[in-house]
Amino acid sequence: MTLVYRAIWQDDRLDLADDVQKLFARWVKERSGGKISIDGPGKQSAEIGTLGSPSQLDVTSEVVEGKNGRPAIVRISYVLVTHHGERWHTLVRAWNDGSGGWCWVDNSVVGDQTLHARSIDVIAPLIARDLISTGINARVGDFPLSVGP
Repeated sequence: MTLVYRAIWQDDRLDLADDVQKLFARWVKERSGGKISIDGPGKQSAEIGTLGSPSQLDVTSEVVEGKNGRPAIVRISYVLVTHHGERWHTLVRAWNDGSGGWCWVDNSVVGDQTLHARSIDVIAPLIARDLISTGINARVGDFPLSVGP
């Protein structure tokens, strides 16, 4: 497995886990052409087209509710297996530890045809950029994050 991208940052949104789950759901619906719609915890699968060829998409959403009945912790996995046998995995986690919220995004790839992975331009995945740009005081330590230069 090749870890292509990892980002971990703090975010001051009050309903961080809920907001992250909703944003991820919109992203998955877009990416799947409307074939997958996440409303809460569970697993969904669909065959979608990528670059003109069929690919298998599996999305798993895990939620731990807080005392208020709203999501306090989310872990959402997006796994795309291409017709080449590559397995692209985007994993998003969000939680609030009492002193603030945290987001964690990993993007990795594994497969026989991943030689081109060494030449991939490493940029923040769209979901990470969306989470950072909609965040409240998204930062690493005292350093604010931005999706632009």
